[in-house]
Amino acid sequence: ESTACTSNYYPVCGTNGIEYSNSCLAEEAGITIDYQGPCKYQLPDANESADPTCPDETNPICNTITSSVTGPIGPGGGGWFTSLAIHPNKKDIIYIGTDLGGMYKSVNGGKSFDFINNGLNDLVIQQIVIDQTNPDTIYLATTGGVYKSTNAGDSWTLKRTGFPPTSKQVFSQPVNTIAIDPTDSNILFAGIGFGLGVQKANSNGLEYGKGTIYKSKDAGQTWKKINTGSNKLLTMSTIFRIAIDPSDSDQLFATTSDGIYRSVDGGINWRTNFIGLSRQADTRGIAISPTDPKILYITVFKDGVYKSTDSGQSWNKQNTGLETGSKSQYTDIIIHPNNPDKLYTSNFASKQGVSQSSDAGKTWQHIMTKETVQRVHHPFPSFWTGANVIISQSNPNNIIYSDSGNVFKSSDQGKNWESLHTNPSTGNQWQSTGLENSIINTIDISPTDPDTIYAGYTNLGLFKSTDKGQSFKPVKTPDPTPDSSIEPMTISTNNAA
Repeated sequence: ESTACTSNYYPVCGTNGIEYSNSCLAEEAGITIDYQGPCKYQLPDANESADPTCPDETNPICNTITSSVTGPIGPGGGGWFTSLAIHPNKKDIIYIGTDLGGMYKSVNGGKSFDFINNGLNDLVIQQIVIDQTNPDTIYLATTGGVYKSTNAGDSWTLKRTGFPPTSKQVFSQPVNTIAIDPTDSNILFAGIGFGLGVQKANSNGLEYGKGTIYKSKDAGQTWKKINTGSNKLLTMSTIFRIAIDPSDSDQLFATTSDGIYRSVDGGINWRTNFIGLSRQADTRGIAISPTDPKILYITVFKDGVYKSTDSGQSWNKQNTGLETGSKSQYTDIIIHPNNPDKLYTSNFASKQGVSQSSDAGKTWQHIMTKETVQRVHHPFPSFWTGANVIISQSNPNNIIYSDSGNVFKSSDQGKNWESLHTNPSTGNQWQSTGLENSIINTIDISPTDPDTIYAGYTNLGLFKSTDKGQSFKPVKTPDPTPDSSIEPMTISTNNAA
């Protein structure tokens, strides 16, 4: 086994039916990858799959085929919901990106979701960006590069021309963020970095992203490295977000793991070390005021919110009411589209999930907390990592929040919340909305009751369905931890209950 392939990102299943801990190992063995995910289940042979009557009632494959459920089954949630987007003119069209399952779309305000992965070969989605002038055009920042859809997500095309060639041992140029010029939607910027983590190299020390920004002038068809001036970003900086001044497209801002940078020449040269902000500040989210582009807000991972009123020349901390320090990890910050004094920020390391300011950042109040999650739903552990928050431009009452296992929506600016990844049923049963982003390690059907299904998940534990997968409830196991993982299991034929 090559030492270059020892880093375990995501398991893959080869066409030979053998599971490999990552794609590198499969390719090194000369095996074509069948799909991303573990090889857990024996598919039916040609005769079984061709026989709709499926006469062998003891075969779990038959029981699955005869179920009335269509689409993914499970309790919903899990995994990591990494990115959010809402159609700028239609509040009920919602896009959600994940770290395992790629892309999901809802056209009914989050009541149900469908996979939209046609053409999408890289399923780690780091940002979703919608062209505001043509909302059917969507760009995805993924670990494999930039993907583009021109039909509202029905299909995707990889746009890598101008990027370095791919590497089977390491992410060669993972795109963490994309920005569209507000005055010309043909002009795009892409920032490099693996934003799902804070590390800057994989376990073998191989670099998977440098302080690099690419530019496209033809709506993503071709790309060229743009930060080529004498003043550069730090070589190993992860670029989290790029923002463009709507009044001056040559003025760009980039939040990075090594401070915030500013360019005044369209991204060729970059400067940092601004008043009031440490050069090493791990900056994440950024928002520019829609009424005064000189006013900017950023989040610092462990240090809350900062504000500038002079286009980033100087910064002041705006943390009254916010926790900071080792128990805080601030990510997104957004501005109400009709009220520039109303802000929202997400913090996933403490009890504060979403906080709101109504006075331009002077003070903050918590509107989504861990206690809120426990009241709203549901039997799943709240990992509380990777928090995202977004507001609808067409109906700002609608706010959506996601973390590593859950997605929540408020229709009244944060007063009340509902879960979008699962629906409650009777008797502590839970029904998926289609947002299934968990790894199932094992699935078994009761030998005495074909309606009963057991599913063992990574991190979520064990779940049971008694209605052929229509709904699931959690099952207590000997492992008391809330995020236990269930490996392959066997159901006793003597006591299958």
